[in-house]
Order: sequence, then C-alpha cells, then structure tokens
Amino acid sequence: MFKSINYKFKANIEKRERERLYLDTIKALKNAGSDLSKPHHIEHHFAVMHNCNITKMAESLKNEGYEVSEVYEETKEHGEKYYYFDGCKYCLVEPNIIFAESKRMTEIAAAFNEVYDGWGTKVE
Repeated sequence: MFKSINYKFKANIEKRERERLYLDTIKALKNAGSDLSKPHHIEHHFAVMHNCNITKMAESLKNEGYEVSEVYEETKEHGEKYYYFDGCKYCLVEPNIIFAESKRMTEIAAAFNEVYDGWGTKVE
C-alpha cells in the first residue's frame, strides 16, 4: 500500500513539474512575440532504445494525424546506442491542448517502454 501511495505521489509531483515547465515555455513563446492565437508546428520528441519500436511508434503517431520526422542515431558516452525522432502536428499552444498532447505522447512512449522527451516549437 505505501509503495503505491508513494508512486502516485511521485507521479503527481512529476506531472506538476512538467506542467509548470510547459506553462513557462508557453509564457516564453508569448514574451518572444509568438502569436498564440495561430497554430504552431509542435514537435514531440521521443528517445528510443530499441530500434524495433521505431516503426510501431511511428505508425501509432501517423494513425493519430502526426507527421514523423527522420530518425537519428546517437551513442551515449558509455557506448550504448539510442534513436530519436519527432512526432509533429500543428495545433494551438494553449495549456489544455499542450497538456493533453503531452499526456498522449507519454502514453504512446510508455506502451513501448520508451521515453517521451517533451515538446518544442518555434516562435511564430
């Protein structure tokens, strides 16, 4: 029971931290002159350890209307390889939309035991 409560508490703290970071990012976009009333090209970043998951994740993203970027390969300092790519879509940069999008991206990554690494966009 305590383990479950501790996990939920930690997950809620992480969620609040992510939401605060997303709100800070939205505020920074606005302060930089971005017109938040117009859709922005949002890039959702994924880090993938198992290349067999890339095609499956890309298919899930495409089925939900996302464009999928080129896949890149990197090597960590200790020699382990990983891959990264983006799922992209135009949408308004509003907290409720960004929170929902990010939640969905986290679910997709988790379904394959991979990592959703956040989102980004340009000032538009």
